[in-house]
Amino acid sequence: MQLTGNEPKNLASSAWLTIATIVVAVTFTIGSFAVGPVWTRTLGLGLAASGIAIPLGLAIRWAIRTGGRTGKLLTLACLVSTMLPMVIHVSGWDAAIGKLGWLTTARGNVLTPLLSGWWAAVWTHGVIAAPQIGLLLHFCENKQQRVYEEQALLESDRWTTFLSISLWRLWPLMLVSVLWVIVTCSREITVVDLYQVETFAEQIYLGYSLGNGNGPGAWPAAIDTEINVNFWKTTIYVSVLAIAAVVMFIVLSDSRRPHQNDISATNDRSTWIASTIGLLLLLLLVAVPTTNVFIRASFYVESVDGQLTQNYSVDQIFRVVQKSRLDYHWETIWSIAISLTSATTAIVGSVLLVRWTSGSTAERLLFGAIVACGLALPGPVTGSVLAQAFAMPNWSWFDWLVNYTIFAPVVATTIFTFPLIALAIWFVLHQIPKNVTEAASLDGLSHAESFWRLRVGGNSKMIIGCWLLACVLCFGELSASQIVRPAGMDTVARKMLGDLHAGVNELTAGISIVIAATAIVVSLAGWSVIRIGTRK
Repeated sequence: MQLTGNEPKNLASSAWLTIATIVVAVTFTIGSFAVGPVWTRTLGLGLAASGIAIPLGLAIRWAIRTGGRTGKLLTLACLVSTMLPMVIHVSGWDAAIGKLGWLTTARGNVLTPLLSGWWAAVWTHGVIAAPQIGLLLHFCENKQQRVYEEQALLESDRWTTFLSISLWRLWPLMLVSVLWVIVTCSREITVVDLYQVETFAEQIYLGYSLGNGNGPGAWPAAIDTEINVNFWKTTIYVSVLAIAAVVMFIVLSDSRRPHQNDISATNDRSTWIASTIGLLLLLLLVAVPTTNVFIRASFYVESVDGQLTQNYSVDQIFRVVQKSRLDYHWETIWSIAISLTSATTAIVGSVLLVRWTSGSTAERLLFGAIVACGLALPGPVTGSVLAQAFAMPNWSWFDWLVNYTIFAPVVATTIFTFPLIALAIWFVLHQIPKNVTEAASLDGLSHAESFWRLRVGGNSKMIIGCWLLACVLCFGELSASQIVRPAGMDTVARKMLGDLHAGVNELTAGISIVIAATAIVVSLAGWSVIRIGTRK
């Protein structure tokens, strides 16, 4: 077995990743003690959710690599799960263990959930993040050379190779995964608002929503004073998350093709075990929440001999789905309009950003910094800053634009989802091998012509696929756009979250089925277009 010559580069990358992770960990620790309980809760929620997401993510990674057809099915399930709106995930679990959940109802006390508060938020965030972690580990491992494992497998068994080599190569990705879970828990409010866990994002959101004003820019004076006094705390928090996001970007930005000469063939026994684990993961991540929603949608109460009796019926599912479509009619229209516009804006902005930052190392670092800052900012902070900015101009046409159109929610949604969409576009536009672009330069093409013809034109199908995925991502956005949403304009995600506070009733379960089915179809269509685009 011959070495590839990339070993020093790989070791240097791991060393820099380790140093950056240690810096982040130390800064987080110091910051947690310095800035008070709300920061400790935010960090603690991310770490606790990581305790669920990381083991499940490792199991997903192994099942995908070894599980054959089950692994491929699990990959699709993880991709779809990553794109589903957060409120759909919450509805899937709350339909069983929350208020009005079918397990709670079967116990006889519908107003006392089986799981609530801190532990409900930890479980929900952990299960939601697990597919993302599994895909992250699988993707990053495919980008790494595996010569060490291949050589070790010639002389020892798979388990020894994993403990002595793979585990040491894997732990930096594990730490990056923890940082990713912390970032996602810090910028979202859907779960923490439902279960009343006071993180930084939830504190900003509640401080704004419970203020004296209701329109954009109505920032309460008390909250404003607190933010001004403790601005350095916010700076520490955002800076730490920005560092974490930059570290993740460095790990993910390796555009090398996967190493194809993998001699680590799996035997029948390991494939059977991986397939079994994959089926169990599909049961946990897909079958259980889906079944919860369908059971809740099929629930109804009828009077039998003067007494109320609980029953379940398949026909009831069709009735509540139809009724929920009518009940969420205008919210669906507004959500579709916002998501289509936001996704288009984010895709165009991402392509332009990659165009401007795809040259020197300094430009690439600028791209990483922009993505990092976007990931670091919690949604309510983005929404609050936009609300104040939109309230400043004293122009009648701008007031109309902010208060009577989808302009403000589109801007907030675009900013919130832009980092993830920009990362996807970055990888898509860097699929062209370097020698092809160099040959184009020798043929007389300028850097701009090479970018638009080869990178954009050559990957047009993949960009369309990313646009479809971006539409699903923008459809479920809530954290940033909620604050700048004009009066009288509601979205599906916002209304569902409001209904979920009272428990998952039949209508909520019905609209969850509709939105989940639509999101699955669009996500699979987007992924199929991306796969077609890779077969060049």
